Amino acid sequence: MSGAVPGGSTGRIPTAGTRAGAKGPLREGDFDALGDRLIEQNNLDSAVFVFEKHVELYPGSWNAWDSLGEVLAKAGRKERALEGTRTSLELNPTSKNGRAMLERLEKGQ
Repeated sequence: MSGAVPGGSTGRIPTAGTRAGAKGPLREGDFDALGDRLIEQNNLDSAVFVFEKHVELYPGSWNAWDSLGEVLAKAGRKERALEGTRTSLELNPTSKNGRAMLERLEKGQ
């Protein structure tokens, strides 16, 4: 089931090089929009999957790592959330959101 979204969703991740309903490559914003929608639907496993693909395709994006760290924290995966948040801060040390997330994670919140 290549490209299927985990968690029982019938949705599919468009293959690299195409966007759903559009001609052209997937953009970072496409991952953000889909991941955020899945979070709103409380489909955290699928959101984690989307953001993991986001960092796989855009490893130099602090925003991708920040989003992955946030969804991992919401999913209760603290250690991986810390890794994602730290990577985001390495790429963008001035991120206020990243610093706040790191503090919350280190305090166990």
